[in-house]
Amino acid sequence: MTYEALGNNVYTLTLTIFRDCESAMFTPIPNQDVKITVFNGDTIYYTAPSQSSITMNYYPHNSTELPVNPSNGCLIPPLTVCMEKVVYETNLHLPYDSLGYHIAYQRCCRDPSLPTLNNPDLTGITLSTFISEKAQQVGNSSPIFNENFSPIMCANELNIIDASATDLNGDSLVYTFCAPFLGASPFFPKPDTASHPPFQEVAYSNGFSATQPIMGNISINSQTGLIHATPNAIREFIIGICTASRSKTKAFIAASQAIKNVFKHFNHQTVGQRTILIGHILLFFK
Repeated sequence: MTYEALGNNVYTLTLTIFRDCESAMFTPIPNQDVKITVFNGDTIYYTAPSQSSITMNYYPHNSTELPVNPSNGCLIPPLTVCMEKVVYETNLHLPYDSLGYHIAYQRCCRDPSLPTLNNPDLTGITLSTFISEKAQQVGNSSPIFNENFSPIMCANELNIIDASATDLNGDSLVYTFCAPFLGASPFFPKPDTASHPPFQEVAYSNGFSATQPIMGNISINSQTGLIHATPNAIREFIIGICTASRSKTKAFIAASQAIKNVFKHFNHQTVGQRTILIGHILLFFK
């Protein structure tokens, strides 16, 4: 999820979702409207009319099928592997507020075969962004990730992934791995109103963390956003990537978050079972 400041307290909000075209769990996402919630501080701000959420409308022309080739071209995926990208946009008028604005979309749940999380089938996701007081004062926009992420990496080989972003205001960017946020539940998988911030992080299984999200070696260049990863197992993993923009005075302004939910790892010959991918361009990375 990202935002662009248009001036006069108006912001274009963009929510980008990537998903497995054949996923039964997430089939409804690309062809339905989604609901987001706006908070100032931890209080629901937007109530129009007499509702606590905003609808972002789905339009078929904003849905595209993307290639899923690994970054190093180590194999040609089978035709049954398909990734779909859906982009939602809306304009919001948000008057200045010193508390800032959290904007969130929540959905449950994740692939139960994820080895890196505790109870992944009970673990939802929060896609969010934060418009800080400083961002409001200077009319700053959040960073926007440059590339669509392939859901495939090749096992036992070096994969180089470009996770760089662009800052519309020309501020410097810093990249890190980060933990995705929890959100929603199996009982309320598509809540009209998101739970309020601060959002909790996912719980990792033993041996995994935000900085060690895969089996194998992985690192991110904090200045360029390039990821070097060599998975040593054919499994599904979830990788959170964050970028934050800072002004020339080193003050924090905005952040965006991208979640590769998930990478499916392949070797040269074997293609594992289908996996689910959800990505978001908001809150710390694209």
